[in-house]
Amino acid sequence: DSNDYYCYLKDNAGSYQYNTLVKFNVKLRPKYEPKTYSNVAAATKTYVLAKDRMTYAIIDAKTNEYIIDHSACTKLSCDATNGYFFNLWTSNLSQERNYIIEIQENMLAAGLPDNMQKQFSWRVRDTFKITR
Repeated sequence: DSNDYYCYLKDNAGSYQYNTLVKFNVKLRPKYEPKTYSNVAAATKTYVLAKDRMTYAIIDAKTNEYIIDHSACTKLSCDATNGYFFNLWTSNLSQERNYIIEIQENMLAAGLPDNMQKQFSWRVRDTFKITR
């Protein structure tokens, strides 16, 4: 179940230059890891829920307005070693503003009634800013 996972950005710099291409690495991890006892650090596992059903949206942190909304054009890419990621041109966003990333898992299926359609969203806690 999607509600059992925490979503975060790996290696978020926090601010990015205007008119550059930025790669955002989106990671999922269980909210509650099972307890294990060892003298060695646990290996970091890449969790992937559904390769074709994850999208992102960009939200203005001050106004809470969707700047780039969830759509077929904002699907996350996914590979076996790094998990989810997407590339974003910063020229599509206003300078000197803070932004929030929202990740959504769409579990929509054609022919199912509305009460069986499901979507789940995570608002990533990290924000980012576009600088001049």
